[in-house]
Amino acid sequence: MDQNLKNPLNVIFGSLIQNERKRMPNETIESLCEKGHLGISPSLYKMIEAGHASFNINKIKEIIKTFYQSGFRFNRLIKYISAQNLVDSFMYNLNESQKTALSNLAEMDEEFKALYSRIEKYFDLEDGSKAQKEFMQDIAVMEVKNFLQNDIYPIDSEIKIELDLVNQVKKVPSLNIELLVGFLDSFAKINPQHFGHIAADWEEKNSPKFKSVVGIYSSPKFIVDENNLGTYTYNYLTGKGFNNIRYIFISDKNPKILEQEFEEILNRCRRQNKLAEIPSNVLKKKVIFKTTKNHQQSFNDLLRDPNDSESILQAFWMFTTKKGYKVAFIGVSKKDKNVNDVNIVYNLSYEESQKRGQLFDKIWNQL
Repeated sequence: MDQNLKNPLNVIFGSLIQNERKRMPNETIESLCEKGHLGISPSLYKMIEAGHASFNINKIKEIIKTFYQSGFRFNRLIKYISAQNLVDSFMYNLNESQKTALSNLAEMDEEFKALYSRIEKYFDLEDGSKAQKEFMQDIAVMEVKNFLQNDIYPIDSEIKIELDLVNQVKKVPSLNIELLVGFLDSFAKINPQHFGHIAADWEEKNSPKFKSVVGIYSSPKFIVDENNLGTYTYNYLTGKGFNNIRYIFISDKNPKILEQEFEEILNRCRRQNKLAEIPSNVLKKKVIFKTTKNHQQSFNDLLRDPNDSESILQAFWMFTTKKGYKVAFIGVSKKDKNVNDVNIVYNLSYEESQKRGQLFDKIWNQL
């Protein structure tokens, strides 16, 4: 075994505690290592951060006290440090490769099997490369952090989001808690109703946060139309980290023709609004339409009025943010004697957004 190859569990944990240390501006490596904190030498600590060594399992109490803001759990640290020692043994006593050693650990335990499946790409990237370092920080470190902070691993993404929301509420200054609870009591069961231009303004301001958008519409005219595309500018299509929009239209029109019309009208409207055109290659990659002639029964559950279970509306659309939050709307276009067309929009609850989002994915995959 090449002794320069480091135990991957050590490398990931080292990067994690380095990140956590940097969140403590008043602490240095030397102060963290003093007796009363970690009680180890700075040189050993530096080796641990660099992935060349691991903590002794007897140091768990000190690790929890030192990194108390990180929320590492006692039972999770015991399991992780034990696994580090086991992978060390596989690599240096049995002469196994990094990947084989971690794979053998995965065969012994379901949680490490899940962790291995999420970080396996690490071994396919060139050792020490920029791509490997980015994967380490963006994926591997976050997975190990989740492992150490939660009694359940892998934690379901929706559960994690809900836990994050709860944790954010816990950080609200105590003086404001009663105000916050009063607000929730007042509004939790109401689906705020507003006009379409308010939704458009919200989209414009929050577009850098979006990762994807989905929607289902009773007619292509709700989207592929001068009035709509003159109001909704789709700036997020060129944003970093934005994946795609997926729309379903109840129509007999060819979806490829609709995609082409969408591109032409959107860029014409953007020119009129003195906005840069969105490149054709971006639109072709990120804009995906599907059509169906039949209004299926399952569509009704997506398009149902949140305030009237008997009423089926005309449009549902949902944004997923880069943090994984889902923000969903449902709407109806009504004729008004004073104003030609009035777009009424309801913002669905967080719980309802999750539920309808799952149903949309099921419908999309069946079309």
